[in-house]
Amino acid sequence: MDAQAIQAAQRQLQSLIDGLFRVQLVTSFDLIAISIYMFDWLATFEMEVELVWKSNWNFMKVLFLLQRYLPFVDSTGLILYIKFGSNLNTVTCKRLYTASGYMMATGTALAELILTLRVWAVWHRDRKLMVLLPMLYVGCWAPIMYFMYRFLTSLQFVTLPGSLHYVLGTDCFIVEADRIFAMVWVMLMVLQACILILMLIPGYHAYRAGGDSALYNTIYRDGSIYYLYLFALSTINIIVIRVLPHGYENLFTGIERCVHSMLSSRVLLHIRSHARRQEFGAPHWADGVTDLPFSEDSDPSSSSARFDTVSGQSYRSIVIQRTQVTSEKVI
Repeated sequence: MDAQAIQAAQRQLQSLIDGLFRVQLVTSFDLIAISIYMFDWLATFEMEVELVWKSNWNFMKVLFLLQRYLPFVDSTGLILYIKFGSNLNTVTCKRLYTASGYMMATGTALAELILTLRVWAVWHRDRKLMVLLPMLYVGCWAPIMYFMYRFLTSLQFVTLPGSLHYVLGTDCFIVEADRIFAMVWVMLMVLQACILILMLIPGYHAYRAGGDSALYNTIYRDGSIYYLYLFALSTINIIVIRVLPHGYENLFTGIERCVHSMLSSRVLLHIRSHARRQEFGAPHWADGVTDLPFSEDSDPSSSSARFDTVSGQSYRSIVIQRTQVTSEKVI
């Protein structure tokens, strides 16, 4: 064997070793994502039972439960099967990755819908935003689903020999993927940046107006921090895809998917928990996003007279009107 053949064999071996390392690293990050999600689910499960499961069924409850429990399928069940299943051929690998990818995208879209509805709430269900927010949401998610389609259809797999399966724990080895996947995170960053700005504007006025600091922390401060977390994760995903070698495309995908569900769930649970503690409303699930609890200490003269019907119960909600925070009675 001549020197060139030896060098070529060495390069192929090194390429295989690097690829195996990337698979192991991505698998480790996926397991971290699953562990974080399961820990958060257990930590908030009692609150969920009290504030959601004992409530009447409505749109927000269905939306909450869908985005809350989809990660058990797409980020836990399917991913674990892909990573540790045996006797998987290339066709099965691609089908599993495709199903998991579309389910992750759908779950993330539902989580973003909750956060978008919350923005509409703090803007007093503004009629202009009732048009602009759906346009923004669809304008970002339509390209995201297209880029996801391009990425998933570009995936190419090879199956590994049995000996390597016992080393890696997986039969699915990605050998080709389109870097257009980065555009998914770019579009998500655009949506997150717009929503963050829309949260900061009324948040600033609420801070200047004073009032219930616990409510301010629940709605504005926590909401803004959540979006900063998501924005940072999307930025990291873009850097990883554009800078690191092939094989790292999904390094932070599982983490961001699970964090989206966790933070969106906490948004609803914390708002309803605050309302329960202050006894602003009925103990059942009313809305939790488009109707936000406000302090009983608010000046009644500043309350606007708008009425709505949500399960026949009355409670208070945040209103941003003429750059001031007021309270309104919702029946």
